[in-house]
Amino acid sequence: MTSLLTNNAAMTVLQRLTHDHPMTADAWRALGATATLAGRPDLAVDAYRHEGALAPDSPRPGLDMAAALLRLRKLDEARKAAAAALDLAFAPVFVANLVFTYSFRDTRTADMAFASNLLGAMVGGALFGQTTVSVRRGPPAG
Repeated sequence: MTSLLTNNAAMTVLQRLTHDHPMTADAWRALGATATLAGRPDLAVDAYRHEGALAPDSPRPGLDMAAALLRLRKLDEARKAAAAALDLAFAPVFVANLVFTYSFRDTRTADMAFASNLLGAMVGGALFGQTTVSVRRGPPAG
């Protein structure tokens, strides 16, 4: 019961914040997450739509909205939101693959080109993983 009251109080504050500062994507994301915790997926969907409009290059609002739509049993809308978010998330990988394909086709040292690409993917993946772990842990205590 206490967490529900806390979530409702937080939603009230966040609704006021988004009203006063409607161009703040983080406020809309926080409102969506809090609405989800409070059992208000309808409010979460609206918040994630606003966040998505303010952060069109991020797949996160679309995925969060898809989860909220699933809670509302709006399966077709959830599928479309998730598909759009995943398209956005994988577009850079697709473009990079096209660039590599054309570069690879025209090279005389295919083995070195492939090895360089593989090494770059491994280092990039390791750095991305480390960043993800660091962000989830938060700043170091000190």
